[in-house]
Amino acid sequence: MLFNSYEFIFLFLPIMFFGYFYLTSKRLIVGSKVWLVGGSLFFYSWWNVIYLPLLLGSMIFNYLVGKSLEHKATKYMLTFGIV
Repeated sequence: MLFNSYEFIFLFLPIMFFGYFYLTSKRLIVGSKVWLVGGSLFFYSWWNVIYLPLLLGSMIFNYLVGKSLEHKATKYMLTFGIV
């Protein structure tokens, strides 16, 4: 699915848009974040699901580096996270 495809513009984008704002209006902030992450993973895997583990690995790696920077921000960890 491409950003300029009919599936994205008329199906995926409105579902994600209204789903996010519905969850936010119900004050389900964590649910709205999960909705966006799930939609992003679905969008990414639509083209080829074999690349989904690569994205998940990147997300986990960046999350762990961010958590380590939260407690102890060293130049080494910052450089490691950027590279």
